[in-house]
Amino acid sequence: QGMCAYQCKLELPFTCFKLHAPQTAYDEGLLSIAMLEQKVSAKWQHALSDATAAVQYDAFFDTNIAFWVQSLDEYIAHWQASTPDLEYFGIEWSWSEAINADIDSTSTTTVYSILVHSPSSAAMFEFISFAKPSTALYAAVRWTTSELPRATFRLQRDGYPWHREDAATIVPVRISHAVADVDAMRDFYSNVLFATELYSAAAAVDDDEGAQAKTVFMGLSGTRIELQFVERAESATYGSFTVKLLQDLLMETHDSIIVSPYCGQDRWMDNHYAYSTWAIPDLMDKVYDALVENDIKYKLGLSNYDHSSVYTKAQLDQIGFDGEFTYGLWIVEPDGQAIQIAGVLSKPGIAKWASFGDPQWCPHECDYGLVAGTVDPSKVYVDDEEYEETVLVAASLNVKHIASDTQYVVEVVLGAVCVSLMIGALYYCLSRFRQRKHENDEEEYIAL
Repeated sequence: QGMCAYQCKLELPFTCFKLHAPQTAYDEGLLSIAMLEQKVSAKWQHALSDATAAVQYDAFFDTNIAFWVQSLDEYIAHWQASTPDLEYFGIEWSWSEAINADIDSTSTTTVYSILVHSPSSAAMFEFISFAKPSTALYAAVRWTTSELPRATFRLQRDGYPWHREDAATIVPVRISHAVADVDAMRDFYSNVLFATELYSAAAAVDDDEGAQAKTVFMGLSGTRIELQFVERAESATYGSFTVKLLQDLLMETHDSIIVSPYCGQDRWMDNHYAYSTWAIPDLMDKVYDALVENDIKYKLGLSNYDHSSVYTKAQLDQIGFDGEFTYGLWIVEPDGQAIQIAGVLSKPGIAKWASFGDPQWCPHECDYGLVAGTVDPSKVYVDDEEYEETVLVAASLNVKHIASDTQYVVEVVLGAVCVSLMIGALYYCLSRFRQRKHENDEEEYIAL
């Protein structure tokens, strides 16, 4: 409600899947959200800066969420007419039985993706289709190719999106992260979250170092949206702000602020996907034990069963849950990103220490004398890069846009304060008038 945070939540048709964009007041640590948004925007500007050359694919573009769609045509047409202008380009990649021999949706081996960047943000979305866009719309998009697969659909085998009875036109299928070490992510997901490896691949890339791009797909128990992690050469990005640098800044932020599972939370923990384990007995207990054994940073919170949603209660009823509390784990991955896991824990004593979440998402001091940590101010990232002229223009426009938004918000808040003061003054004068006119009457109270 704006007391301490704002959020935007979008629910897709044909599914209960939601996209969630929170803006909270937690400590940002060594890197501001605005700085990452500026960096990603600059990389997009650089990638598309030369309209006569091929798109310069950047390692940061591997962090996105993908949706299967029946056809790309309506999306391309919509984006062409959108305001503000969206940044996007197409990716053609090859299908093979090595990825998934069960696929029978198409007779072609080419898959078409459109990668879209939301302006002045770090948010990217990918739309995947087996159908080539119509001739005119295909020609209107700049295309590049990828040797790495961008989805496997292996978690959809019990009902592929194109075989759904509801004839869904859009289905979420994959979450992807750009990472500095794909093997570390594979080990983390296998040994801490007990995920299954679905597929892995490597492909040669055109660079001076002769490096390979590597990827692994992982599947969490009971899910239908696969997870992809992509590692490219550290130099496979525009400028000196690399995937490895982002990871290091986020990891040190978490290490500095989170002093225990019950104290410390930074804003980068909002950058997560959520995973519900209600119907998977003992999984959350196993994950909790693995976190402790491997000394991995996490935050633990709890909720009252009576305040759970109808959906959550139905899931808990399936496993015969008769407890008082449910729990949430905010877990830090090796790449610095976070995961939120909801479920049931049977560990004795933890309910005493874990705190309830604030309904307004307001930061609170830690209980039991614990104090959240802070980062070393001398290590806060400062942008000293020199951008290309076209990128500088775009960056200045973004800053101007942000400044205008900030000024607008400030003016609205100040206006609201002034109106409140006027109402208060009017009420005070009216009250004094009534007191003088009705000195012997019983005192009246008016609730505004």
